[in-house]
Amino acid sequence: MRHLVGACLLIAVAGGASAADNVRWRETATIAAKEAGWGRLARLPDGDWLAVTTHFHANAPTTLTLSLSDDNARSWSQISSLAEPGRKLDNGELLSLPDGQVLLAMRSLIDGESYRLNLYRSRDRGRSWNFLSTVDRNEAPRGRRDRGLWEPMLSLLPDGALSVLYADETLADGRPSYNQVVSQRISTDGGASWEPKASIVAQPGGGSARPGMPVMARLGDGRYLLVFEICGKDPHCPVSSKLSPDGRRWPAGLGKWLSHQRCGPHVLATQEGRIFATSCQNEITWSDDGEHWRRNDPPAWPFGFRHSWPALYQTAPGEVAAVNVVGSGAVQVRFGSFDVTEDASNPKSGFTNPLLPSGPDPWVVRHGDTYFYMNTLGKRLAIRKTTDLTRLADAQETTIWTPPTTGPNAQSIWAPELHRIDGKWYVYYTAAESGHDDDAHRGIFVLENANDDPTQGKWIDRGRLQTRYPGIDGTTFAHGGKRYFVYSPYIGPDSVLAIVATSDPWTLIGEETVIARPDNAWERQGGRQILEGPQFLAGPKGDLFLSYSGSACWSDDYAVGMLSAPAGSDPLHASSWTKASRPILAKDAQRNVFAPGHNAFFDTPGGRETWIIYHANSGPDMKCTAKRSPRIQRVYWTDDGRPRLARPASANVFLTAPAR
Repeated sequence: MRHLVGACLLIAVAGGASAADNVRWRETATIAAKEAGWGRLARLPDGDWLAVTTHFHANAPTTLTLSLSDDNARSWSQISSLAEPGRKLDNGELLSLPDGQVLLAMRSLIDGESYRLNLYRSRDRGRSWNFLSTVDRNEAPRGRRDRGLWEPMLSLLPDGALSVLYADETLADGRPSYNQVVSQRISTDGGASWEPKASIVAQPGGGSARPGMPVMARLGDGRYLLVFEICGKDPHCPVSSKLSPDGRRWPAGLGKWLSHQRCGPHVLATQEGRIFATSCQNEITWSDDGEHWRRNDPPAWPFGFRHSWPALYQTAPGEVAAVNVVGSGAVQVRFGSFDVTEDASNPKSGFTNPLLPSGPDPWVVRHGDTYFYMNTLGKRLAIRKTTDLTRLADAQETTIWTPPTTGPNAQSIWAPELHRIDGKWYVYYTAAESGHDDDAHRGIFVLENANDDPTQGKWIDRGRLQTRYPGIDGTTFAHGGKRYFVYSPYIGPDSVLAIVATSDPWTLIGEETVIARPDNAWERQGGRQILEGPQFLAGPKGDLFLSYSGSACWSDDYAVGMLSAPAGSDPLHASSWTKASRPILAKDAQRNVFAPGHNAFFDTPGGRETWIIYHANSGPDMKCTAKRSPRIQRVYWTDDGRPRLARPASANVFLTAPAR
């Protein structure tokens, strides 16, 4: 009787939500139109979505189909499939890794003979797959169909370890006997090998209860919420939940009942802090703490109870997507909007580009946990200071310097860069002489500030760098115990890239060396032959990389190229540098990204991730104006230590934020 009273009380607390709180369901997209089931998604680093569905065949075992969407899950194209001869494949689960690889786990079986959970890896966004490992297996079920392994669910833990949860029937013949448990295995080498499994949900003392179909999500406070069904006495399999501090340590027992949900649950923790759950009951419930739940009215799919295996994903800020099997073998996704007041103590885990409506020639540098941002303002220099770059628009802008009314640096203040050198701050910027706003009268100038906070203290004018030629876009970097300066000088009709050594941040020594000229066709668009905006990037294997922007900034074909120098080479020698023939970041008309360029690189606290910031236009023929807006995306590294960029994401596509 005490148990029934508690259950009724929970139902009363978890009543319906107000209309303002409810998800408002809108359009529907089709992932697979027929002969399909069990749809699961993963967002790739560039904002594209990958889907896996089970495909049913009339006279052959089931296989898996992979589909791709480049318009935020609104339309889908099949790109690959996966089969294992003589074996059924289903319960596909995707995980997009920080390095750009994708993992695919699935159930692989021959009924009554062999049960496996296999893991595959793709290095080309799901177009091809290679076997990686078997997570668990039962090769001696003795003809029984209730000794299998089911529903693998992949997660990446904060320390980089890989977790897989799954329903496990292999302990049914033990003493004590567990009809089914939820098992977890951990891999510290990307899924190549696995630690011994742990039973994280099991009936105390063993018995007929069948906890399974586990899914977990990391909450905004760092805890993990696990949802799972418990089949046995109730054929509709009530859903329960558990909370873990780290995704590894779980309380014993069968958890806490989750109202309004039955069979095959799924859970989503959004960037706004709201948590959504669904199941084969085809209800949507939501919570702000993972413990107290409210039912959304109406549901995404008004089916009532059906074995349709739904799943939930966040496709944009304030937008949730519900994937489901509908009709006779179609897998669809329905989108809905929700409103929530964001808690400042629970910051966003995602963002959308652009970061600001205006920000040409953006620059970011990190000092400790703080990011400092600058961009071209034309008539002044200003810094924004923030610990969360995705909230750059909320950061106060502090003007640190205005030009004199006359002199060599009086106008056209462009391309500022903030550098921390030997315990002081330095700003490098381009300026033109008063009365002569032309290429022949442009140069690079330096300011110095000894304050630990560059938005405070006094800036000292260290004057113009004595470059051999007039030029723009100066930058500096240290390598091998020496410091270098690179800029874009005007030499004849060309803007080129030149390098020179320095003795201090404002003094050049030795001869300048031209290391690159605009000799590729893509660097000669817009009526000019231009290389500009050089930026240094250190490779993980000791190689040097120098990005630059090619073509006229008013051309839609303005793009980012790359020079490289092998480890141990002398950057002052032109022969050390090799130029890639194609840009590493270029316009993408399909995504409304035009003239991307003038980039900088930065890393996250602890050097965990490398990112690029660049400006771009959101439409064609927008020229070289203040409408160029700053965007960021992650830089990945290939196995041989070279930087790799994904396609630029469309504006307002939800992306994973930099690590904190």
